[in-house]
Amino acid sequence: MLVAVDSSGRTREVTVGRVKIERRPLLSIDAVSDSGRSANLIVQNDWHVRVLGPGGAVLNTTELRPGDSILGYLPNEARHVGYAIDEFCIEQ
Repeated sequence: MLVAVDSSGRTREVTVGRVKIERRPLLSIDAVSDSGRSANLIVQNDWHVRVLGPGGAVLNTTELRPGDSILGYLPNEARHVGYAIDEFCIEQ
């Protein structure tokens, strides 16, 4: 099970029906929030992989350009493979 999140922060569990393992080009997205916190997102660099922009607009990763705004969630706690961990953690 995975958790899907919409642009309003609502969540729902989704089931993964299959997993396909391939080599694909990746895109590293470095972002800075309005409060100055930085984040990094690694996604497949393909037209059908999307992120959300202002107002929940759908943006294809292949069309992102430096300076574009994207929506994101920055948790307060450290995380490891998506799960909150209660320990000191700095990723660089």
